[in-house]
Amino acid sequence: MDNRGYIALAIIFVVVALTLLRSSNVGLVDFYDDSTIIGQRSGYNLISGSGITVTGTDDPTNSRVNVTVATTANSGSATVTAGNLFETVTHGLGSTPARVHLTATTDPADAAWYVSTKGATAFTITLVATHVSDITFDWRASKEE
Repeated sequence: MDNRGYIALAIIFVVVALTLLRSSNVGLVDFYDDSTIIGQRSGYNLISGSGITVTGTDDPTNSRVNVTVATTANSGSATVTAGNLFETVTHGLGSTPARVHLTATTDPADAAWYVSTKGATAFTITLVATHVSDITFDWRASKEE
């Protein structure tokens, strides 16, 4: 093979190598809106939205990024069954909520209620006195940071 054959092979090799390098996302960095680097491009898009926050911090000690996805609000329903004074509800926020709103969805008659405890994983709905029928509540817990 003469020199033109070697040159042709070298050109083909360079074109293939550049195509492979360009299609791999090596060395590209994704940024969060405040320009904080949160990770090497890996096919994931971390986007915060209603009721969800996403934060990222660089950890240079191990060349990794710490990403935190947190829920800022959650809601559901709970029932204090007849004859009981309380119901403990798991809220799923990961930390203590600032607010818990309750709405009775069944007739509470003359029952009075309040949220007696708020913790990192749950809150407690407490009745002032036992009741003869179940009382169901819709609830919403939020962190309001």
